[in-house]
Amino acid sequence: MIRAIVLLPLALLSMSLFVAYCRWWLAQASRNELTKNVSDSMTMGNGVPSSEDLTRLQALVRLCPLREKNEAPIVAVSAYSFLLTGLSISLSNVPQFSPTWVEPELRRCAHFFAARLDQRIARARKLWAEQMILPGKQKNPRRI
Repeated sequence: MIRAIVLLPLALLSMSLFVAYCRWWLAQASRNELTKNVSDSMTMGNGVPSSEDLTRLQALVRLCPLREKNEAPIVAVSAYSFLLTGLSISLSNVPQFSPTWVEPELRRCAHFFAARLDQRIARARKLWAEQMILPGKQKNPRRI
């Protein structure tokens, strides 16, 4: 009984901290305006990602060869969107539950992944441009 009294609040606290962490990253990403690169690559008509674009954006971010040092936000927001989708599906048959807040949250998750994809595209273009300007010069040449 004591274990349940201790573990239940800890589980609720950790879940609320996880949601707060994910929502903080979503708020940070919402400040970034998307460039035309992402909307062209996603063929989004109005340039705003929808919740239907979420899985494609996640796949494109994972396929991008330029990985960041800190992948924790991407993993956390992926898990958060997975939990939101599961919650929406599992409670869709309950008449008292109206998941009207799930759709905007999933759109925010899609915008997060679009912003990350935009950053990776910009970084890839920058590296490509540097390679075109200085094709024979390496940053860290090895001495033999």
